[in-house]
Amino acid sequence: MEFLLDYFSHIDADLLTSRVRSFKEDKYWYWWNTLRLTNKRIEKDKLLASFNPIYRLSGKALILLNKCLSEGDGGHNEVIIPTLLNYENYKILDFGGRGNFVPQGSEDKFYLCEDDLYIWGTMRHKPSFKEDEIYLPNMLYHPVK
Repeated sequence: MEFLLDYFSHIDADLLTSRVRSFKEDKYWYWWNTLRLTNKRIEKDKLLASFNPIYRLSGKALILLNKCLSEGDGGHNEVIIPTLLNYENYKILDFGGRGNFVPQGSEDKFYLCEDDLYIWGTMRHKPSFKEDEIYLPNMLYHPVK
């Protein structure tokens, strides 16, 4: 974990997380419909999702999220955090894998993506990893059960 945090210590991203993707890239994701906004209208093509077992937020992002949640916005953390920050033009980075939010040169650096839905990569919601699977150094694995 220290290797990851050190690598991005000089980067001023407001959200540093994994598997950042748009509604268009993952239309059938289960949690999109949990998003509830009180004073904003965000079109579907502006919605973002992220996988947040490990993430870093800036102080500025925390202030914005606190304000929005206090005003009644809500939803699953993996949709509301990246969507609200994107809506307000905050800087969002994906710390590995692939995609539009991965900094050039960081592709597959801290986790691997095997397909578009991230089902067989190292950062996935399931299935759990087995003891006989190959583990690479300085890679994140989720879930570890």
